[in-house]
Amino acid sequence: MKIKVDDILDEGKSIELYDKLHLNGLEIDGPVSASLFLKKIREDIFLSGTVSLNVILSCNRCLNTTRKNITVKPDLTILPIKALEDEDSRQLLGDELEICFYSDSELDIHQIIGDQIFLNLPMKLLCSDDCKGLCIQCGQNLNITTCRCESEVSDNRFKILEKLIK
Repeated sequence: MKIKVDDILDEGKSIELYDKLHLNGLEIDGPVSASLFLKKIREDIFLSGTVSLNVILSCNRCLNTTRKNITVKPDLTILPIKALEDEDSRQLLGDELEICFYSDSELDIHQIIGDQIFLNLPMKLLCSDDCKGLCIQCGQNLNITTCRCESEVSDNRFKILEKLIK
């Protein structure tokens, strides 16, 4: 969905989305729901709102697929790309990480939403807080069954150091 910058009036523009969104590398279960507000001051645009969706990802411990509801609350400043061209290259500061850019006098709302979804995915996704994961020796899912593997695995790299303790 593209929005022309000139269509954003001084009092702002509300956008309600309930649409399928296709993002490479991410399986989305159902439509994405977004309630956004755009405010324009000269060429700068301020976007705020809420985006909700369900994603299907693999648990980081047991590798089972799990469905997770994600809610993103973007609060962005969107500047024309020419503002970036006027500056020399430099490292972004912490308060500048919520800045993105538009070109050709239009905003690609789907692209902005997609970027915010990826930035807000959990670093470590678990199917449940008490997920036991996989056995490090036989690979069985410890949430489903117990295995007969030796529970204490010794690290042979430190075997020589045991002589110092004795």
